[in-house]
Amino acid sequence: KNEVYFIKYIATKDELWIGTNNGAYKWKDNKLMNFQTSEGLADDETNRSAFLYNEQDGSVWIGTIGGVSIYQRNLENLYSTKPILNIDNVLVNNKAHGEDYSKLESIDGNATLKFSAMSLYNNPSINYETEITGLDSEYYNEYTSASGIIEIEDLPVGFYELSTVALDKFGNKSDKVKINLNVSSDNRASNFQVIIIILFILGSTYSFIVWRKKYSLNKRPEQEKSLPNAGEKTYCINIFGNFTIVSPNDGTIEAKFSPRSRELFLLLLIHSFNGNNLRGISSEKMSKMIWEDSSTQNTKNKRNLAIKKLRELLSENLLGSIVFDSDRWIIKLNESVSFDYPEWYNLREKFKDTIFPGQNDIKDFLKIVGKGNFLNDLSYQWIEEIKIWHNNESVNILSRITREAGLDIDLRFEAGKILNSIDPLNETEIKYYIKLLYDQDKPSQAAYIYEQFCNEYQDIFGKKYKKDLTEIVSEK
Repeated sequence: KNEVYFIKYIATKDELWIGTNNGAYKWKDNKLMNFQTSEGLADDETNRSAFLYNEQDGSVWIGTIGGVSIYQRNLENLYSTKPILNIDNVLVNNKAHGEDYSKLESIDGNATLKFSAMSLYNNPSINYETEITGLDSEYYNEYTSASGIIEIEDLPVGFYELSTVALDKFGNKSDKVKINLNVSSDNRASNFQVIIIILFILGSTYSFIVWRKKYSLNKRPEQEKSLPNAGEKTYCINIFGNFTIVSPNDGTIEAKFSPRSRELFLLLLIHSFNGNNLRGISSEKMSKMIWEDSSTQNTKNKRNLAIKKLRELLSENLLGSIVFDSDRWIIKLNESVSFDYPEWYNLREKFKDTIFPGQNDIKDFLKIVGKGNFLNDLSYQWIEEIKIWHNNESVNILSRITREAGLDIDLRFEAGKILNSIDPLNETEIKYYIKLLYDQDKPSQAAYIYEQFCNEYQDIFGKKYKKDLTEIVSEK
């Protein structure tokens, strides 16, 4: 908010002048112009009633706490001169491109544009706007930046024209600079099209003859590839250990997901299957966690594009769908998809009961956490606390299993082994596991675990562990 020190109207010029603590303002022809030190004003704070209009030359005298400034009419054209916009760099497919922007190819839908603009009076106040032609009407197609860097993510397959302008603080726009961008699912496939066509032509006659011969000798009904039966688990998603998505036909397919699609997929998965009554994630929370540094409009555009791309990936790979229900985004997996996270969550609830779970539940839990720590191979700023919580929960349950005297000793050994692998510096639990092995006449294994712990301790803390093996074993 500005404090107003004077308001002066010049009838012959049909313009209004306002002096404030944030510079002088001129209102003319429905256009508001602000003059500060960056435009030559002696100081941003004007003095009260310190205004004089010279009718002879049309100049305006404005008093400030830093001195008197004179606004000269013959310099007005400076404030209506449009900025000059230049493309500094375009990054597509993690590769910088030269001066030819007429046809750029992208296989991941991402592009980073870097611009600079020159203005005759105030470079720091220039803003940049990029408009994308070719997007569906349901998406925002404008990106804004004050730094000159425009980051575009997860554009769907298609051809786009990216038009950018620079705007100064008085609303003057530069000429448009256009970049053409073609997004393909994977343009590497086109390199083999000619070879494939030739091979098809050469082999089509032979294949037809062989097929006719087999068909005439042994006519069989045509078998078509069918979808999984209801309830049959043929796809698998794992987030304990390394993140993997396994398809019955293609093997691991997580590489099909771009880094942003993968991050969004995990965010939705965790919030859709976390065992809480309020499931899913709001648009606001999603945007804050993934696109924290983006403006509101840019965030909404990036979010919508990322969700659309993820929906296509889930549909193409028969994994599930994304729904927006009660202001929250939720992933619904198909019945054919097994997912270790809700299984872990359900088993965790059973360990809360006073009655210890049965051996089958314990085996299932050990099978899940035995793959490794929660999302062991991925790291995002928003997920670190989530990872710590899940790993601590797993360690607490493993500790209970290891200490359950009436439990099968092999299950207790297995729990201790897993605990040692996912939390190798947990001194209390490692000491208990070593003593358990020693008490069960497994001194060589106990010595091996002790040596591993000492080596890890030395690597992390830079000093030797304070106790030897005999001290640990003799502790009560």
